[in-house]
Amino acid sequence: IMTDYRSQVADSVMAKTKDTSQVWIQIQRRTFTRWCNTFLVERMMKIETLEKDFADGILLINLLEQISNKKLPRHNKKPKIRAQKLENLAIALKFLKGELTTPLVGIGPEDINGGNLKLIL
Repeated sequence: IMTDYRSQVADSVMAKTKDTSQVWIQIQRRTFTRWCNTFLVERMMKIETLEKDFADGILLINLLEQISNKKLPRHNKKPKIRAQKLENLAIALKFLKGELTTPLVGIGPEDINGGNLKLIL
């Protein structure tokens, strides 16, 4: 009986942790998207779905240019193939790594292109 109770408690804690994690992700997604859009509106751009809209690097590059008031290096304005999208994302990440005092660790162009929300946030 005690083992069943412990198992139920463990399952309950796991479910609550998962629910809390999902709620956190939703709140962060909504907050970050709104924050990004406050900058992108100046370029008449908007993020609808964070995972998809950053995938080609165009909105991310525009966001970084707006925030930093700097021009990023030449990039593919209309990327068609995955390699061009990854190249744009690599340009954006390289810029970020050069600008930030805190290093970006464990995130690459493939993560953003693949829509890895936890790493994007």
